[in-house]
Amino acid sequence: MYWGIVAPLYGISLFLPTIINELGYVSSTAQLLTVPIYITAACLTIITAWYSDRSKIGRAPFIFIPMCAILIGFIIAIAGSAHGGVPGLVYAGVFIATCGIYPAFPGNICWSKPLRIAFTSPELLGKFLLTCCSVEQSGWQLQEVRRYGNPYRGWESGRCYG
Repeated sequence: MYWGIVAPLYGISLFLPTIINELGYVSSTAQLLTVPIYITAACLTIITAWYSDRSKIGRAPFIFIPMCAILIGFIIAIAGSAHGGVPGLVYAGVFIATCGIYPAFPGNICWSKPLRIAFTSPELLGKFLLTCCSVEQSGWQLQEVRRYGNPYRGWESGRCYG
């Protein structure tokens, strides 16, 4: 589940300026037009976290529903990219996917820590183990940065498929 959030996160961060550039904006404006997506995703993250902490049904729906939004967003982005010449549809799909990625992330981290603790010996429980779980997740995230965060030169850039 963690990889299903982290890999699309870095993929979108890398290709979003290219998608906006295909809408016809210059590179500096394309960089600025990435901001509304992230502001909306941040607001949705705060709202989802607030409701997740106060709900009696657990965190699962607050992870599952954003994961469905990720899936729907990528289906829209891939369909728009496969059709060709529809960068607005790709942008809308990425917008929906990003609004699913960020709200799912904190719930996934909070959910995975107790699962890891349940499978360890009782003497290892406590703040040390929680810290180790956080460090492990950060390590996996840095692996994704290495994979998806490679810089590209202008002549190396290819077609973005969402």
